[in-house]
Amino acid sequence: MMKRQHVIAVLAAAFLVAFPLGAYAIPITGDGSAGNSYKGEITYKAAGQSAILQVTLAVTGQDTYLGGFAFSNESILKAAIASVGYFSLSGANGSFQVTPGGPALTWIPPAQGTFILMLSGNDLGSLTEESILANFVILFSDSSGRLIDKVPVAVPEPSTMLLLGFGLLAVGAGLRKRS
Repeated sequence: MMKRQHVIAVLAAAFLVAFPLGAYAIPITGDGSAGNSYKGEITYKAAGQSAILQVTLAVTGQDTYLGGFAFSNESILKAAIASVGYFSLSGANGSFQVTPGGPALTWIPPAQGTFILMLSGNDLGSLTEESILANFVILFSDSSGRLIDKVPVAVPEPSTMLLLGFGLLAVGAGLRKRS
C-alpha cells in the first residue's frame, strides 16, 4: 500500500514539474508539409497602451530556413522590431509580418533566433499570449529566400493537461480504495 502511494506521489510531482501552472513563456511548435518544423516560445508583457512581444524560434529541416512570421490582432495598431539582424517588420492596424530584408538573405538553419517587437495600440493589457497566437503563422523559405510553406502555431492545450491530471488523481484514488 505504501509503495502505491509513493508511485502516485512521484507521478503527481512529475506532472507538476513537466506542466507548471504559472509558466513564464508559452511553448510553440509546428510541422510544415516539406519536412520542415519549428519550436520556440513566446512571451508578452503589456503596460497600458504599449507592450513587448518576444518570439524565440528554432527551425529544423533540410534546406529549410525561417522566412519570417506574421500575426494579426485588431488591438495592435503599431509595431516596431527591436531585435538585431536583417529581418524587417511591415504592416499596420492589426496585421504585421516579419520577413528577411536588408542587404543579404537572413535565415536561421537549426540555430535559434529571438525577435523583440515593441507594440502599441488599444487596451493591450487585456491581450494574452494565447490571443496573439490565435492568428500567428510561421513562414518557411528555401535557400534562395522563396516562401515554401506557412505553418500556424500549435500550442499545447491547457484542458488536455487538466484532463491528464484529473485522470492521474482518479487512478490514485481508485488504487487507494482497493487497498
